[in-house]
Amino acid sequence: MHAQKPNKIQGRWAKLLILLVLVLVSCKPTVPSDYIQPGEMEDLLYDYHIAMSMAAIKNATPTEQEAYKLAVFKQYDVSESDFSKSLQYYMRHTERLKKMYENIDERLQKEARAQGASASDFSQYGEASLKGDTTNVWNKAKAMVLMPQPPDNYRYFEIQTDTTYHKGDQLTLEFDPQFIVQDGTREGIAVFSVTFGNDSVATETIRIYNEDHQVFSIRDNAHVGIKRVRGYFYMPQPQEPSTTFRLLMVSNIKLIRMHEQKNTATATSDSTDTTYPIRNVGGEAVHKMQGERTLQAAEKMTETSKSASGESRPVIVNQRTPQDAMRERRIPTPTTQ
Repeated sequence: MHAQKPNKIQGRWAKLLILLVLVLVSCKPTVPSDYIQPGEMEDLLYDYHIAMSMAAIKNATPTEQEAYKLAVFKQYDVSESDFSKSLQYYMRHTERLKKMYENIDERLQKEARAQGASASDFSQYGEASLKGDTTNVWNKAKAMVLMPQPPDNYRYFEIQTDTTYHKGDQLTLEFDPQFIVQDGTREGIAVFSVTFGNDSVATETIRIYNEDHQVFSIRDNAHVGIKRVRGYFYMPQPQEPSTTFRLLMVSNIKLIRMHEQKNTATATSDSTDTTYPIRNVGGEAVHKMQGERTLQAAEKMTETSKSASGESRPVIVNQRTPQDAMRERRIPTPTTQ
């Protein structure tokens, strides 16, 4: 009889633990039914930004932009007032809104790649790799949401440098801004600052009034190295009093580090419009631009020897090279008498 008491006590504790878990799960905050639910709100915001981007690309008039916006609301069977009320709710619950926009940013990037985003975009550079001559060294959140009300109107960032940074590097900050403004002006500010090895500082500031892709760069022209990288994104409060919502999404953030490329004197045999060295007899090397295929003969004629009279003359290493080059340039081969 006494041996069974511990088992009964353990069973009771197990039941109490299960009950506690159920209570905690049931107390998990939920979005009131008066508002658009998170999943649908994320989809709506995604399509909203897609529609506004299309309107911007087409240079749509304000009336046309309104038509794009209303088409999205119609698709989700919500009114503009429902959207405004729900957005106001999520702006008061910034963590939910932030998570939505992180997901939206990922979806936008996937959509861009699916639509064949240009290979010249910075997105070609490694998202995670911090090695290589050109790479994305941004290791913060790739998307953020700003509102005019503090503390949600300001996001500071600082990127740590290491031995992978070289003297002469160029850093380029780029991002995509997207506004949701019920009325009034659209405005955002981005500040990008680099402290160099000699403690000098270069700063770039850009004011954002539209949804154009933003790119600005700072280079280590003095070749003293980069010690510190920092900056911030900011959405100022409007000068005119307003109770309507204003929101700035900054997405697709990248910080591209480019190592300085060293110029090479020797060009490959199949390159075009390249510079190749020619050494004058008895003189220093000069450079000549050649628009056609680089002539191998010009690369070979870099050694000199002495003739019987003591004069310098070029030595042709490969006797076939000049003939091949002449044929490529359609120069007639001289005939011997």
